[in-house]
Amino acid sequence: RFDLDFDIVPITSPLDSTDRFYTRGFAANNGGLGAPLGPIMRVNPGDTIRLRLNNRLQYPNPNCDDNPIVQEVSIAGFGSFTMEEQNHICYLNTTNLHTHGLHVSSKPGQDDVFTDVKPGTSTEYNIEVPEDHMGGTHWYHPHHHHATAVQAGGGAAGMIVVKDREGALPPAYANMEEVPFFMQLVDLLHMRTLAAHGGDALFRPRGNQNFVIVNGQYQPTHAMNEGQWYRFRMVYAAVERGARLEIDGTNGAQCEMQLLAKDGVYLHEMPRKIESAAFFSGARADVAVRCSCPSAGGCAAMIRSNGRHAGAVRATETATTTQAFTGDILELLVTRTGRMDPDLPKVRVNRPCYLADLRNAVIPEANKHDLNVQPGMLWDGRPMQGFNFRHSPRTPPIADVPVGQVHEWKIHEQTRHPMHLHINHYQIQNMGGNEDRGDNFYEPGDWHDTFLERVGMITVRLQTDRFVGNMVVHCHILEHEDEGMMGYFDVVGQEGTRWSGARQLDSTCYMEASGVGYSLL
Repeated sequence: RFDLDFDIVPITSPLDSTDRFYTRGFAANNGGLGAPLGPIMRVNPGDTIRLRLNNRLQYPNPNCDDNPIVQEVSIAGFGSFTMEEQNHICYLNTTNLHTHGLHVSSKPGQDDVFTDVKPGTSTEYNIEVPEDHMGGTHWYHPHHHHATAVQAGGGAAGMIVVKDREGALPPAYANMEEVPFFMQLVDLLHMRTLAAHGGDALFRPRGNQNFVIVNGQYQPTHAMNEGQWYRFRMVYAAVERGARLEIDGTNGAQCEMQLLAKDGVYLHEMPRKIESAAFFSGARADVAVRCSCPSAGGCAAMIRSNGRHAGAVRATETATTTQAFTGDILELLVTRTGRMDPDLPKVRVNRPCYLADLRNAVIPEANKHDLNVQPGMLWDGRPMQGFNFRHSPRTPPIADVPVGQVHEWKIHEQTRHPMHLHINHYQIQNMGGNEDRGDNFYEPGDWHDTFLERVGMITVRLQTDRFVGNMVVHCHILEHEDEGMMGYFDVVGQEGTRWSGARQLDSTCYMEASGVGYSLL
């Protein structure tokens, strides 16, 4: 049982102690952290997440028509004039909750992002986690259309951990010490501009900087023992900017990174040695870290973003312009022990059938489509009705798709717009012929619910597993989603229908809890 109070949270900029402002978040429930970050929700497969969301905010709550965007435009030969355009940032005090990454129903009372929790009201959620849900790292945040960027970008978010069932992992993995690593990038100038568009009276910092906080703290430290493996559960929450994390050992410690999972789904074969980890808005990664320390007095290493990830691109910039964060994030303080854990064994975990490897699946022609992630969300070359999505009256669905089947989509424009799909993960089949880029963070066969990489068109496959109703898709640059780069599919058919071909592809996949296990490679 969880209670979340969505309320005003006072914040002081870590870069300027005199710059104090207000945001929205879950500070009343995080144990006195002093930040808007909510508590970690740890749940088991088969649990029902019983949650009460209390909106402690009050009116006024300006709608999109109350604050049109007015600009002074000057054109040579025509002079200057005032131009007014539709505002898409609004209803900043109405909220709801999205369980980003969970494979659950989108019906009201579960992961329904069309719920309105208006100022001064409360809503009960009973989110049923399936018995066969894979263990993994996910997160929650508000997802009320037109207010997501200001609310989630302002810090209202938290981690969800679905625990692994006993016997799902080898002991070397199951007994690894865990490090929650919830990163929130705060871009003061950009957030202040968005909040002003929404008529916000709260988010008004003076500064123009951007910075990353981890677990609610600015540039914290984490103590480690030399030679011990640690599982970093990494979540990256941002409105738009990306990051590329590496471990800089210039302060004595030498650290290695082994990738275990992305977006809450284990790799088909793990671990995978990586030199850096790519993050963009909404992305997660589980990374095992082991450090050595030659100095008896201890060593240190810095987790930092090198800024090389493409990140998000504003509409006014070219496709090659990077918008990635560069800077220090967290310092590792390593105590010398003179011991070293063995290398992690190569392993293949049994998978729930909804995550069976689809690379050899036969896809019906009727289930092959093109999706262009842009304003209008082109589906097979046709824009969705209404062009830009609106919450009320709600834009009609992009299309009906059948439940319990496997689908193949060619995704366009994800090089600039990270594509996030609710309810169901998708598996990368190819990356536009750019698979061999000297960077093995991405490989065909990996699963994502959010993806951004400058590789051209990608092909993905997914199952519409068991849940009928809304399956939302949108750009996870949150301001783009608020502005209308969003839509939803209506998954139709009989609730509970599973794809019958999964066990033909993978005889070890399971639809019940008793099927967990692993094979050493």
